[in-house]
Amino acid sequence: MVSCSLKNSQWKHGYTIFELLVVMAIIVILAALLSPAISNMRNTGKKVRAKSEIVDISAALQAYNAEYGVWPMNHDLTLPSTTSPLTAAQLQALYLILTGTDCPLDYPSSTTQGIGNPKKIVFLQSINAKPVSTIAVNNLYPVSSGSTTTNMVDPWNCSYGVVFGTGSPVQFHVYGSGSGMASGSFGIWSGGPDQNINPNETGPADTLPSNMDNVSNWK
Repeated sequence: MVSCSLKNSQWKHGYTIFELLVVMAIIVILAALLSPAISNMRNTGKKVRAKSEIVDISAALQAYNAEYGVWPMNHDLTLPSTTSPLTAAQLQALYLILTGTDCPLDYPSSTTQGIGNPKKIVFLQSINAKPVSTIAVNNLYPVSSGSTTTNMVDPWNCSYGVVFGTGSPVQFHVYGSGSGMASGSFGIWSGGPDQNINPNETGPADTLPSNMDNVSNWK
């Protein structure tokens, strides 16, 4: 009987407040240690997704060019600037064109038909697109939060950037401006986890600190 009573007493005693505080402290420390690792894992996954979406956009543009023999143009049959990235409105028009809408690249300023995608072919599918008013705006796209344009967005909820190339052999300005050049008909990029882009690269290597986490079709 004594032995049984003693066991019951020990069972009812349970954990002390000190022991509970020690356990809670250990949990907090472990959470603090694991948090950066979890964040890095998430960003790594998002980078893989961004790279895949950039490949999809690139393939859609190449398919468009193979079908029509040109790149998306303005209503007056001119190409967009090759020394600056597409504007928010142009990005919206590009998205509409690649997803089957017949509109020029300078839509909605012009609604001319028969120039953007007269066959209404869907070149691009399964890409995330949102109104500008609901997405993060990086330093290359200081768009008014009241804008109603719809842009293709990366996994960090920010617009993808696009610039077209020129010359022979064809090259494009890295991030649409500056002296940095890369080979190809167009450049597509994401600002990465920090959503920050420095357009002053002197080459395609992304040596500037704010660009090292960027995702693009040239690296």
